[in-house]
Amino acid sequence: MSAHAVPCWSAEMEDTGTTVVGERVRRPDAPDKVKGTALYIDDLALSGSLWGAVLRSPHAHARITRLDVARARTIPGVRAVLTARDIPGRNLIPMIQSDWPVLAAEFVRHVGEAVALVAAESRDLAAEALRTIAVEYERLPALLDMEEALRAGEVMAHWKVRRGDVQSALGRGDLVVVEGTYRTPYQEHAYIEPNGMIGVPDGRGGVIVYGSMQCPFYVQKAVASALGCDLARARVVQTVTGGGFGGKEDAPSAPGAQVALLAHATGRPVRLILSREEDMAVMSKRHPGRVRMRTAATRDGELVAVEVDYLLDGGAYATLSPVVLFRGTVHACGPYRIPNARVESRVVRTHKVPCGAFRGFGEPQVVFACESQMDRLAERLGMDPLMLRLKNALGEGDETITGHKLTSSVGFRDVLDRVAASSDWSRKRAEYARDAGPVRRGIGLAACYYGVGL
Repeated sequence: MSAHAVPCWSAEMEDTGTTVVGERVRRPDAPDKVKGTALYIDDLALSGSLWGAVLRSPHAHARITRLDVARARTIPGVRAVLTARDIPGRNLIPMIQSDWPVLAAEFVRHVGEAVALVAAESRDLAAEALRTIAVEYERLPALLDMEEALRAGEVMAHWKVRRGDVQSALGRGDLVVVEGTYRTPYQEHAYIEPNGMIGVPDGRGGVIVYGSMQCPFYVQKAVASALGCDLARARVVQTVTGGGFGGKEDAPSAPGAQVALLAHATGRPVRLILSREEDMAVMSKRHPGRVRMRTAATRDGELVAVEVDYLLDGGAYATLSPVVLFRGTVHACGPYRIPNARVESRVVRTHKVPCGAFRGFGEPQVVFACESQMDRLAERLGMDPLMLRLKNALGEGDETITGHKLTSSVGFRDVLDRVAASSDWSRKRAEYARDAGPVRRGIGLAACYYGVGL
């Protein structure tokens, strides 16, 4: 199959002459997926392809004191061995802060960081070449705890929200105040298809990169930056993508740039397909989080003040962390009317795998805290958790903690009413409360809102 004949998904939708609203819409990619004829990146076979592989750091933080690839370059069938010194363009992936190297040059900052690239005639040869590369490291102290990183001043981004006078509100003696600290761990995207890229020289000094991704323009910028060429010489084609959930937004820029470098160096197509183990070890995750929260309400359940201290572990490089943190910050107090709010949010740099985009984009961590607080507050007040939420639900004409006035329809109360009715909330809650014994039934409720700018 020639490079320019690589199939990518496309389909034409029949013009029904109607709007989409209220219509049953056929997914144009569904038939090929159901029939098993959809071609994912690892299904594509290009004649003359080489196999790419990445040498990765075994250390969380270290200085590279020696990197010798001479022996690997002498192995028959090995067509390229590249280090940071061989990058013709810029050794930084274009992102918000552009701190993420395509290949580590002097320091490695997380286990699994890319140190060298190999292209060979077979996968086994590529693996053999990696084993012959000599690397010596001077191990350095590693920051592995987000609180320790915060104390060390390793802050990537800092956002804050101020509304009303939280200090005065919390100083009132007639309020019920609930305090809590909530922690969430790393989370793996677990998309069904690991990351993979194929780089193909275009014969004009540029490279075409095919791959499983969500944001091809991110990858295009990374390819052009690494090659030192203009965007017109860096063509990127998104193939059928077997799941992403955010994990194929920012993170594929690294393998995209790496496979482009190998294709450019060899003048041949190169496949760089990550194994499941490699993908899980080195690709981005959901940010671990820590939320400290104080929630204050009157004794009849009216929210008066919320104070939030939100901390995220961004890993070694910023990627999309500042935006992820921002989205969590503006949603930190939930979909409720709150006259007094103070939110302090930071994302810190640690010597761990970088974190990036993930569904919810910074909100799930803080929603867990906010809704746990609402349940604990309801318990303290002796109030139905549903009624507490209904009493404080944002509606048309209300303002969020950032001062955004909701001028169009707001369906939150209606949604809560419908959920309560369809789940038989009141009856089940009363019935389950009478259960005894070590195994009991329960029914829970949580609410959130999300601005869809991202």
